[in-house]
Amino acid sequence: MDWDRKNSVIHSGAYIAEKEARDLGNILDMNMNLWAYALEKLRVNRVSIEILGNNPGQIRWMPRFGAVKEGVLRQAVRKNEQYYDLHLFSFLASEWQTVLERVHFRRIEIEDPGFVDVCGGSGEGTTS
Repeated sequence: MDWDRKNSVIHSGAYIAEKEARDLGNILDMNMNLWAYALEKLRVNRVSIEILGNNPGQIRWMPRFGAVKEGVLRQAVRKNEQYYDLHLFSFLASEWQTVLERVHFRRIEIEDPGFVDVCGGSGEGTTS
């Protein structure tokens, strides 16, 4: 997760290597809680999501609850000597209430541990 404070954007992408660990319910809960934290607690304007092209299930799943597909970066990621497209989606703060009305997930209350602990960085984010 990368926080671009200047532009009020969180960039997120979760790469779960083992197919057996890609349980849709767990992925939904993990992602929705992450995005809820970014939009509700950090009060960012936008969450940008990147999904590898070798995960067609998640690519199909994103628009079903309101994520807007913004495009595809062709062969943008190299993994195991193979190139994959990177599919880009987003939520805006102004769309979040509609998303919450469409998607049911197990909400986890996240105590604010400080930005350093959550993102593993200084909290400065990118400035470009």
